[in-house]
Amino acid sequence: MTNNFSSSNIVLLSITIVLCVIILGCAAIITYLRVKKIRSRKQAKEVVEDYRYEPLNKEVARYRRLADQYKKKLIDQDYLDHDKTLQDLKVILDAELNDYKNQQLLKIEKEIQKHKNELLRHTILSAMQPLHLKVINESSVHYLPIADKYKPLLIGKKGRNIKRLNEITNCNINVDKDSAYVEISSPNPLDKQIAINTINHLIKSEAFDLVAIDSVYKKETRLIQAECIETGKKYLTKLNIPFNGPGLCEYVGRLKYRWSFSQNVLEHCYETALICEALANQLGLDPQTAKEVGFFHDIGKSIDYERRYDHIDTGIKIAKEFGLPHEVVNGILKHHRNNCNDDYVLLVRCADAWSAARKGARHVPNKNDAEIIKMVEAKLRKIKGIISFKVDVDDKNIKVIFVPVIPDKKNYLDIKFEIIRTIKKDVRLNKYYVQIGR
Repeated sequence: MTNNFSSSNIVLLSITIVLCVIILGCAAIITYLRVKKIRSRKQAKEVVEDYRYEPLNKEVARYRRLADQYKKKLIDQDYLDHDKTLQDLKVILDAELNDYKNQQLLKIEKEIQKHKNELLRHTILSAMQPLHLKVINESSVHYLPIADKYKPLLIGKKGRNIKRLNEITNCNINVDKDSAYVEISSPNPLDKQIAINTINHLIKSEAFDLVAIDSVYKKETRLIQAECIETGKKYLTKLNIPFNGPGLCEYVGRLKYRWSFSQNVLEHCYETALICEALANQLGLDPQTAKEVGFFHDIGKSIDYERRYDHIDTGIKIAKEFGLPHEVVNGILKHHRNNCNDDYVLLVRCADAWSAARKGARHVPNKNDAEIIKMVEAKLRKIKGIISFKVDVDDKNIKVIFVPVIPDKKNYLDIKFEIIRTIKKDVRLNKYYVQIGR
């Protein structure tokens, strides 16, 4: 029994020793491989650094050879006048350094001369682009005047007519019995315009049945489409831009119904094209290409009405569909990007910003002052507790002076609050600042 136990212990001890030797061997191998890898990385890094500083190393080696040469010369000739020798060596080294400096300066000057026009153009265009005013807004609501007698006819029995109009026009058409306007809203300006024309036609003809609504809507749609094509032809011909067929013309004409504040997008594209052409003539770029890039940079807005669309993506699709030049596609893609060095992209960025920043291009348009005054007066007549009032409109301010029935401070403040609340509640007036006096 004891012998068997001793034998087992010896076997276990032997196995343990073998395993320890194996583990130590593996550790030694791993350590060796890691050290080798670190050394190889260090050597590779030294090689990269040597390659990076190779020109400098060559110059250092040259000066060392030069120093060794003069040192040998001094030893061979056994100069006694060390000061004079050092002075001569200094003069020679200064001459060498001046030659090297002149060579480097000449090299840099040649490089600048080679690229100076490109550098100047990029510098000018990059400096001009930030000088703009970023104001973007879209008008999606239209108020169409309507007489009271036409309101029930437009709504129809059980609301059939207004429901049909909403369906076929893809607009939200609202008729309020207390308002003198039909509210027509849509993110698609073309649908909105067709709806406006359709309702105007129905009112003039005084035909409000479902058959008439469908017929008038189809007719107005065809008229708008034909008008877009003619408008597109007119602008493309005016700019001398080639086009094939009515397809591209229709997309261009649709921009007539797209607005950013009071700036029409079609007019904005036309202005941008003219500015691009003028700048290209001054900067030595192709004016025809610059003009086309400027005119088509916002072509995607002709179908960019809903959130699922993007005017850059849709613009690229239109440009590729009609085979517009590569520079035009690139201009559409990058005209809102920063840090772009393409000449035509920088050009259209400048022209785009200048057109938008032009005085009067993008401001909130003032409606007719008399119309605004009448609207405010109509609202004030409905407020109780006012003996008399006077309304004035100045730029973006609505000024109201009124006399209350009960001339105490609390009553005055209550009526003042009610006037401001009533005016601000109207979407046509809420952009104005209301000033109250007495």
